Amino acid sequence: GTEGARFAPADDEVLKYIHASGSHLIVEKASEKNLRIGFKRMNVDNFFVSALKSKGEILGFIKLDKEKGYAFSEFEVKTMDMLLARITGLLENLRLYERIKRQATEDGLTGLFNHMTFQEKLEAAMAAGRDSEKGTYLALMDIDHFKKFNDDFGHQEGDRVLKRFAAALKEISARHAGTFPARYGGEEFVLVMENRSLREAERIAEEIRAYSEENLRGGDEKEKRKITVSIGLAGTDRAKIPRAIIKNADEALYMAKQEGRNRVMVFS
Repeated sequence: GTEGARFAPADDEVLKYIHASGSHLIVEKASEKNLRIGFKRMNVDNFFVSALKSKGEILGFIKLDKEKGYAFSEFEVKTMDMLLARITGLLENLRLYERIKRQATEDGLTGLFNHMTFQEKLEAAMAAGRDSEKGTYLALMDIDHFKKFNDDFGHQEGDRVLKRFAAALKEISARHAGTFPARYGGEEFVLVMENRSLREAERIAEEIRAYSEENLRGGDEKEKRKITVSIGLAGTDRAKIPRAIIKNADEALYMAKQEGRNRVMVFS
């Protein structure tokens, strides 16, 4: 069967040729040739293969078969070339749309959701969870002594620290369904947690804090420093609108810093 068959262009001489030339090719007497892309279809005499090419990059391949006794006319080949140019144009537009969408929703440095998308996610999570027995919680996180870190090691290393923490946050979030990480701004990050009890939300926040302290480092050849975070936690148990939850999480974060940083504080 041909369904789900996968192989690289280098594994087939026809695809290898098209990949190198970027043009189409008509293969005649295909059933007599042992070509990988022929898929051993004995009722096929001729097939047309073309590359879907955009700005010098191969996006994929398309193959059309003719059963025995039929050949491709010059008109059919010209029509297919024209259609493939349209398909390539549509694929380019789709990729452009995906890039614009990504730029609109993602933070450029870390690849996490940006501030605006976080606000939308928090609002949607709260709306979806209104009838739930559990709640929606927000962890507001701040990398400890980040300004000093930037002053001591430079902004490039500072950016690397932000990326390392963001990657860790994304990884931890992937282990917990219904959680959405975002960059809030500067060295502040947030995690929206849907359908959680306070205890469950605390556990996830503590997992982030502990992982950061145990695994993340930044600095230079002379000195490596631990990257720790202070976390403020608030939820729908104490507030019913997004603005109030953010304000409460911010107050809890302030308390975490006042208490000595590198800790999780719950708004109360």
